[in-house]
Amino acid sequence: MATTFKKERLGKQDILWDQDGTGSTTQVSTSSGGLREVAKVNATHVPVTTSVRAKNYADGSNVGSAGDNYVDDVLKQLLDDVEDLGQPDASTLENDSGTLQVKDSGITNAKLAPASGTAAVSGSGGAGINVIEAASIGETELADDCIDSDKIANDAVDSADYIADDTVSLEHLDTGLIPSGMTCAVAVATGIHTWTGAATDTNTVTIANVLATDTVQATIHSNNSADQIEAVYTGSGNITIVLIANGTLNVTKINYTVFRAMS
Repeated sequence: MATTFKKERLGKQDILWDQDGTGSTTQVSTSSGGLREVAKVNATHVPVTTSVRAKNYADGSNVGSAGDNYVDDVLKQLLDDVEDLGQPDASTLENDSGTLQVKDSGITNAKLAPASGTAAVSGSGGAGINVIEAASIGETELADDCIDSDKIANDAVDSADYIADDTVSLEHLDTGLIPSGMTCAVAVATGIHTWTGAATDTNTVTIANVLATDTVQATIHSNNSADQIEAVYTGSGNITIVLIANGTLNVTKINYTVFRAMS
C-alpha cells in the first residue's frame, strides 16, 4: 500500500523561537517516531536583504562591507549609533514635515556656554541675542568671511581690548582715509636732542628701533640764530644731524621726528 505525504507551508506556530538569543535547542518528533534535536531560530539566523547591505551606518561605514549580514548584527550597530548620537531634545529640536530643525527659542545660554560655564550670549526674547560675551568664541568657532559689516553695529567695538595686536593693517581701512597716490606714515620716535661735543658740526643720536629706511625731520629748538641745519638722516638705530657750522655744547637743541611709511 502506498503512503502519501503532504508538505504544508510552515506557520508561525511551527517555528521555535530562541527569544534570548542564547542558541538554545529543543527536541522534535521525526516521521519514524523518534526525536531529533534542532536549534531554535533567533535574529542571528535571519539574513538581511541586499538593499539593507547596500546602506551605510551613521559613521559612514557600509553594512555589507562590515560583514553585518544578519538582522541581529544590523540591529546592534543601529542601537550603538543611537546611543552615541544621543536622543534629540524635544525642547530644542522639532520635526517639521520630515525635516529635523531647531525650534524657535530652542537655543539658550545654557546650550551655548563653554566648558568653563561662562554664558556665551546675553539677551532674550523675540529680539534675539544682544551681546556675545568676552572670551566665549574663539577663532576656531568662526568660519572665514562669516561676519561682514552688516552684522556689526555702529560703535559696537568700543575698546582696544577687543582688537588683538597686529590685526589691523592699511588694507582694512577705508580708502577715503588715504587718498590715491599718497603714503601713510607713523611717527616711531620724537624728541629734543641737546648738542654734545665741542667744535663739531655733526651729532649722531642713538634711538632704538629706528631703521635706515625711515625718514626724519628736524628743526632748531634753541633760540640761537647761529644754528642752521644742513642735513639730517636716519641709520640703523640712530639719526645723524649735520649743522652748517659747529653747534654749541649743551646749548644747541634740535627737535626731531622719525617717520615710517605704512604698507
